[in-house]
Amino acid sequence: MISRRRFLITSAVGFGGSLLAISSASAEARAAGPALAVPANITDVPRNRTLIMAGLGGEHFGGFTDLGNFNSFSPTISRSGWTLAATEGLFYYNMLGNDFIPWLAEGYQYNTDYTQLTVNLRNGVEWSDGVPFTAKDVVFTINMLKGHPDITNGSEIARLVASATAVDDQTVQINLTGPTPRFHWDYLTFRADIAMPIVPQHIWEGQDPATFTNSDLSKGWPIGTGPYKLVSEDVQQKIWDIRPDWWAAKTGFRALPQVTRLVFLPGMNEITMAQMMIANQIDMAFSFTPSNMKLVQGQNPAVITHYDRPPYGFMDWWPIGLGFNTEKKPFDDPD
Repeated sequence: MISRRRFLITSAVGFGGSLLAISSASAEARAAGPALAVPANITDVPRNRTLIMAGLGGEHFGGFTDLGNFNSFSPTISRSGWTLAATEGLFYYNMLGNDFIPWLAEGYQYNTDYTQLTVNLRNGVEWSDGVPFTAKDVVFTINMLKGHPDITNGSEIARLVASATAVDDQTVQINLTGPTPRFHWDYLTFRADIAMPIVPQHIWEGQDPATFTNSDLSKGWPIGTGPYKLVSEDVQQKIWDIRPDWWAAKTGFRALPQVTRLVFLPGMNEITMAQMMIANQIDMAFSFTPSNMKLVQGQNPAVITHYDRPPYGFMDWWPIGLGFNTEKKPFDDPD
């Protein structure tokens, strides 16, 4: 990944050299697209069923430093498969299509003054070890966060949630400390790296959520509900393979993804990513400058992006906005 900070401090001279380096990529390299080296203990997967991504963000530049950590509440976890391929949300918001998509849950309802939220879970959802996903997992997660305000989402849940109850296996009732009409959106809807992930009670109960890693391949960990499972990780790559027993495919809710293997590579400089993209060695990169994007597309017309004109990329995930603290004067007065 090339971060915004790294981008801003990169000199024009550096990017000038980058353009020359990209334009020197050979036609032979573009045609070859060499197969990724995988550990001997995992099966081979055809290249056309493998999605290789470089530097999606959150990881240390040049190599993964969060090996063996699949704790969704860890502030240092990278975007290297766990939250993208093995974790699922109760709801999703698709920014590209402006769609609100019920997923692990089918719907929600507030009471008249927005102090109580009822969430209806989807039937047939299972964790990757086959244990049913139920309202008890949602309630456990909320109570765990309430008791640990020092971890991600903990302080907000402790402040906003009075109690949570499993009415039955498919129904969660959340009592809020005051009118909170955006609770389902702010904490239960996955979008742009934001949401409260639900964890399996049968795995996390009795663990310290600040230090538990949720990692042990011999036990089938990490445990999630998503369609992929971890098969290998090292400093240079994390590999996730499809789970044919994914609950959504079993119940007919969604078809099994056609991509058999996901490979996540750590952050790297933009020129390396551009050369690999030209050579079909990677399928997705975090970001390119407009000039480099033009050069990449000029040498590999199969490369696409959100727009066919500069700046090519989609809207920023974190748009700049102005907010008001409605708990402080004078903005605490609704009139």
